[in-house]
Amino acid sequence: MPRDIKCFVIMPFSQSTAEHTEAYWNALFENLIKPLIEENSGIDVFRSAPRREDVLGEIIKNLVTQHIVVADLTDHNPNVFWELGVRQSFQHRTITIAEHGTKLPFDLGKKGTLFYHTKDAVKNEQFRHDLRTAIQDCIDHPDRPDSYVLEAIAGRGSLFEIIRREEVQRRIHALKSELDFNLYLLELVTNRVKNNIEIQSKKIKGETATNKKVTVTARFRYPSIELLVATRYLDASDDLYSNAESYYDDLHRLNDQMLVWETCTEETDSYIAKTSDSYLRVFQSFAKDLKPYLK
Repeated sequence: MPRDIKCFVIMPFSQSTAEHTEAYWNALFENLIKPLIEENSGIDVFRSAPRREDVLGEIIKNLVTQHIVVADLTDHNPNVFWELGVRQSFQHRTITIAEHGTKLPFDLGKKGTLFYHTKDAVKNEQFRHDLRTAIQDCIDHPDRPDSYVLEAIAGRGSLFEIIRREEVQRRIHALKSELDFNLYLLELVTNRVKNNIEIQSKKIKGETATNKKVTVTARFRYPSIELLVATRYLDASDDLYSNAESYYDDLHRLNDQMLVWETCTEETDSYIAKTSDSYLRVFQSFAKDLKPYLK
């Protein structure tokens, strides 16, 4: 197998107990963990090491990007637990190991930790077999979940889905509010056009009009519908999106007319009078499509 897969091992690198010295951890890595993983799959195995410079950024990068991480939970080393938390916030493919007799915290009790025997080679054969199997499983099934964190925030019924659903509802209600305003504005514009046409008709007949021609300075709103058309965040049919695009296009056509209404009043009045019913149907059709998504 090509050596293009890396395995990052997180474990103490300084003395953690009277028995577990820096030399002990170095020997455990070099004589057991590293060769065992490499003989199984031929991958590159490495660990962080104490250095004078700050290597926290490099550690985080390795925790997030490396294909496999093996975490030794022996002695409940706080750095190892913190690094494990970082890893499982971003990736699956994490294997936890510990010396036989280690009592794991409740949070990790359900995770399938593999226990090794440093003083009993016979009993340690089961660990060797299990670790090789776990490493190969990470290679063969990279998407198999093993992080409680990612399972909680991603997938059906997860925190991520709940947040996304709430965000979609906020967007839909904003879209409905925008649509209600545009329906109101379309009605207002239509009534003003009728008023202007009536005044113009009286003027042609030589009659005196009691009202003056008026225009509307407000504009049709479209940020919410533009977001829907651009991102298609609703799990909806093609018909809904087709109607949404028609509604969006109509808003821009109407706004173009609103821009010239003051200077080309009669032409704009005539255009809106002829097309307002068509615009209204498009607005109402989209409102009907949107209704089932409002909760």
